[in-house]
Amino acid sequence: MPTWTAISKTDHQHTGWTRFTNYAHAQHDALAPVLAVELPHLLGSYALAFAHSNTTSNATPSYQLVAILSLQAGLNLFLDTNQQWQASYVPSHYRSYPFALQPNQQGEMTLCFDADSGLIHTPAEDQQTPLLDADQAPSKELTPIIDFLQQRHQHTQLTQTLVNQLAEHQLIQPWEIESAGADGEAKPVKGLYHINEAALKNLDPTPLSHLAHSGALGLAYGQLLSQARLHDLTRRFEQNQTGTTSPEVDIEALFGEKDDNLFRF
Repeated sequence: MPTWTAISKTDHQHTGWTRFTNYAHAQHDALAPVLAVELPHLLGSYALAFAHSNTTSNATPSYQLVAILSLQAGLNLFLDTNQQWQASYVPSHYRSYPFALQPNQQGEMTLCFDADSGLIHTPAEDQQTPLLDADQAPSKELTPIIDFLQQRHQHTQLTQTLVNQLAEHQLIQPWEIESAGADGEAKPVKGLYHINEAALKNLDPTPLSHLAHSGALGLAYGQLLSQARLHDLTRRFEQNQTGTTSPEVDIEALFGEKDDNLFRF
């Protein structure tokens, strides 16, 4: 688990950081939080689902939109042996590492870094990028990451609103899936949910219109369309067990020489 530390002008004026070169920080994730705005990019590679999330103030369970990275706990099938991502689109959740917005004691979102990432040092090491400039403001390299995180936060809230609308109309149901373990025996996968297609088709015109207007209907159909990608997970798991991989995706070629594309949806 990351150790999130809030960036402070007094504590981190001489701190430096290094850009990640692989996705080792995602290697144990079987599920990845994703956003509605990412749907056009996700549908080509990922099966989408809903998972329970205790993010509300009263700890009432709610659903969160996720991309399935594996049907086996603690395993990410989209990484090769060098921890490079093996798909043409990387969920935005992973691209701002080692930075994230985390709530402080007052519930305000604060810029933090993972103190256990190995990418942050005080004082800064040679060739490292400073967190803060001479005026103790975010450095020019850190500013686009902050902008990206703020956009993600806004889209996270929007996505959650859409998911909540689907749940309010009782359109989310348990997803009965089986996966093969290392022993080859099929086992039920628990904790995943999907759209109840029959309930969606039988929804009254008025709520259906509301869901279409808000964008929740598009999200529902996107999840249903993505279910065909479950077969890809089976193939990826078989390759993982035999030590073979799909053709490697070059992270530099994927994002380009510049950092611009890293912080786009």
